[in-house]
Amino acid sequence: MKAALIALSLLLTTPALAYNLDTIASESCHEKLTVEALLTVLEIFESTMIPIPADDVLHRLLSSFQVLQAMDLTESEKFIVLSMVIGVRSPDTDGHSTLNLAALRRLHADPTPEGQYAHALRGPDDDYVAGDVAAVDGTLRIMRSELDEFFAVSDPTGERAFGKRAFFMEHYGQVDVTVFLPAYHLGRAIHALQDAHAHMVWNDDVTHVVHVLNYVDAVNAVRTTDRDGMAHSGALDDCERNDTQPMVERATQRSAALTASLLIAVSTGDRRYLESGLNPCPEDLSTLPRPPANVPTERPEGVPATIVCGWIAYNPTCRAAIEANDQAAIDQSCCTAANDYCGSKFAAIAKEEPAGPYLGCQSAPGSAAPSPTGWLLALMALFAFTQRRHGAAVVAPLLIM
Repeated sequence: MKAALIALSLLLTTPALAYNLDTIASESCHEKLTVEALLTVLEIFESTMIPIPADDVLHRLLSSFQVLQAMDLTESEKFIVLSMVIGVRSPDTDGHSTLNLAALRRLHADPTPEGQYAHALRGPDDDYVAGDVAAVDGTLRIMRSELDEFFAVSDPTGERAFGKRAFFMEHYGQVDVTVFLPAYHLGRAIHALQDAHAHMVWNDDVTHVVHVLNYVDAVNAVRTTDRDGMAHSGALDDCERNDTQPMVERATQRSAALTASLLIAVSTGDRRYLESGLNPCPEDLSTLPRPPANVPTERPEGVPATIVCGWIAYNPTCRAAIEANDQAAIDQSCCTAANDYCGSKFAAIAKEEPAGPYLGCQSAPGSAAPSPTGWLLALMALFAFTQRRHGAAVVAPLLIM
């Protein structure tokens, strides 16, 4: 029953067209994909031992935050879930409103490599197929960093387990709220893992990445397809499309596998299962560590091994060719525009709704920019939205990757 209530509370909102976040106008793809992981998250922590900090903002959120109200949870469990939700949201909002376009543009167009890797995208200097490898490895570093923080602050009775983080409340604005830091950092790691399934082009069975999309060069009108790769795609971000469901399914399964591996690590001290997920699958899958019998991490029939290993693995033959600096092998095995990204069925989706300069200054091949009419309609929609905050106005979550 608890699982059903969690799923119901996160799904009963309006459809969204991106891996965006829950607002009064949209459903969260990230939170939807995290439903199957939430119960495992609650198992990781002895929630009865986690005190609720004396924080007025936190207590108001626990009693009024819509996502929590339909859940059959204790107050401590709600605190864990809320902390994780804030973590999942933070890379996309940094505590700002989804209607604060200036703040979101600064956040998503962050020119540092780490700023792009947090969303599983290319950094500004990640060029050609070597840039694909750099972006995949950078995304994994972001995940490892967040998971290292998870372990560093995982004593539920210690002072390091709690901290203030920014969060946006509709009708109130940005507030600083106390969160349970292990759950918060887990949420940020899951965000990067899920974004890898929306911002990277995978092979047909979603076992490895063949190409990584580009956002920062696309919106700054300096992107070229050969050097910088395909532009970020609104279509590939759409977690409701039928043709993106294989990646949505894998993102959901891998999110659950991540939390299961953490449950093993916390309960037994064995991090091998977590390392299996963060590293490419071995050629001999029988060498993978076996999880404890009481942890539900066995693969269901028909689910590939890459649910328990190689969560974000790059094309292995191409990686080997790049590492060997073998240009002939690179040309033969790597996936580029020249060979239509090795025929991946997801490449065609990624070509739809490409990101482009915010104000329509289109100078790079393949860039797409909104028309003046489109911007006028968007501004009119935003104005209508602010006038009808309690009504049924629907506004596209602009600039959310």
